[in-house]
Amino acid sequence: MEIRALVVGDRCVGKTSIIHSLTSEDPLDSLPTIHSPVKIPNDQCLENCSLTILDSYTENLPDSSQILEEELEKATVILLVYDITQPNSVRRLETLWLPYLSKHTNSPIVIIGNKLDLKSSSPDYSFDTVISLLHNHAEMFEVVIECSAKSLENLYDVFIHMQNAVLYPLSPLYDIKNERITREFERALTLVFKRCDKDRDGFLSEEEFCDMQTEVFQSEVKIQEVKEIYSVIKERKPIGIEDKGLNFQGLCFLQELTMQKLQNSVCWKLVKHFGYGDDLELIFHSEEVTDCPWIELSMSSLSFLIATFDQYAVSGMLSKGALTKIFFSCKNTPFSKHIDKLWIEFEETVITENNCINTNAWLGFWQVLGQQNRANCAKNLLLIGYDLPIRTIFTTFDTKIQKSVMTAFVIGANSTGKSYLLNGHIENYRNNYIPTTSIKITCNIIEESPIPWENKYLILVEFPVICIENLFCVIDNADCVVVMKNESNDSDRFFKEIPMKKLGKVKVIDNTKKKIMEENFRDIFMGIFRCCKEEYREEKILVIEKRSINGMNLMIACGILVCILAWICFRV
Repeated sequence: MEIRALVVGDRCVGKTSIIHSLTSEDPLDSLPTIHSPVKIPNDQCLENCSLTILDSYTENLPDSSQILEEELEKATVILLVYDITQPNSVRRLETLWLPYLSKHTNSPIVIIGNKLDLKSSSPDYSFDTVISLLHNHAEMFEVVIECSAKSLENLYDVFIHMQNAVLYPLSPLYDIKNERITREFERALTLVFKRCDKDRDGFLSEEEFCDMQTEVFQSEVKIQEVKEIYSVIKERKPIGIEDKGLNFQGLCFLQELTMQKLQNSVCWKLVKHFGYGDDLELIFHSEEVTDCPWIELSMSSLSFLIATFDQYAVSGMLSKGALTKIFFSCKNTPFSKHIDKLWIEFEETVITENNCINTNAWLGFWQVLGQQNRANCAKNLLLIGYDLPIRTIFTTFDTKIQKSVMTAFVIGANSTGKSYLLNGHIENYRNNYIPTTSIKITCNIIEESPIPWENKYLILVEFPVICIENLFCVIDNADCVVVMKNESNDSDRFFKEIPMKKLGKVKVIDNTKKKIMEENFRDIFMGIFRCCKEEYREEKILVIEKRSINGMNLMIACGILVCILAWICFRV
């Protein structure tokens, strides 16, 4: 990484002196007005980065020059210097410099109080006063540090902080204004905690904490050292430690203590080890997800999901609140950008009962996600704690009919019962008709097995008439197509106009006079599942019609009866 540090500040605060003392052993005599750019060798920098330090001419501020603004745009870190012996220099940090910099740069800012060697001659100066003065601008700068370019006091700290501000910035981790860790860092820590809590009891035991330290920092930590850390947390944050060990609040507090010691690098190394990037987003390599056309969740994925369910479930049911905890480490929910809509997604997709779901509904939800968007499914599994390689998330098949999860698209004219069929699929029986305006998906178990990964699921995807043009773009994802039909002219027209041969396997459900009732849903869904499982031959379209005894079936029965009577009369 290339770091470009620009030094700014009032005239005569010691900008050039700081650069000279950082980069040369020569005395501070006869220095130029502006120091020439200085390149620090990579092997002398943190993380082997490239560091260039540049001086600036700010004589004409606030009527700043265009050159300074151009340099601010190119800088990756700003060193704002003030003179601790000059009260006006301190005040101008708030009244001039920080407001000015906020307009011209988004780079991190390190504030440096120079001439520390003369502090004793400035009785009115107080470091705490500076911090208080800058409180309203706290979110703008990384750190305030005092030093002396003449005596070299704390100058090495300046050198380290200007690099840390770029490599390990504080602002993404800590909200200085509200004095708490940021939401993004908290989400990342949630995943870290889940991954390190091997026994899933909600605590990091001393042994688990040792393992985490060894894994992340490649250095062995003794149990006694962990006991001392836990003792400090118990004293400073009693609710962070319990008999079983460190809880999540305790882990967050430990990170706050680390940042107070200006050791942001420790926090960054922790989250980056578990796959997070500079933006505190989980780095996800979508190209590692299998591109095989026929997939479903693997045994390892289902085992992880069942273990997660058992960890958060009460009396075999997962509550609405528990789901929020499980998905807290996700910035967005699997189907939308709003975490508060999470429960709505479950209610619309699987069977819910009293704001809870059972194991089958939990697994069904993930089966839908895997069939709908495998990359999204894989990323969300990683975000809630799955710790095996991406390639282990899905099982692949040579043909569709080998799958245990079948998908049927449901189409038909308006008012033919598509939504009623899908609502029945998740036992949400509603008699009021509400026209569907977007694609709707439901999932339910169709055959349950004592072995969870041998369960068979049926996914129904409703395409309303206004979305029918999207059908043929994704038709290959369907194992069969269900066409709903009734006695209306719209239904007849739809049935005639739809190009059946492009649909593959087709099952026609005749809902004339709304004959689909709750009591025969089970048979209907089993029929759809069997249709999905059957081999499809291109020259033949499979059409299965469901008719009542009062309709076509009655006519056929009467015809057969007439034939039998005629045969009897003929024999007589």
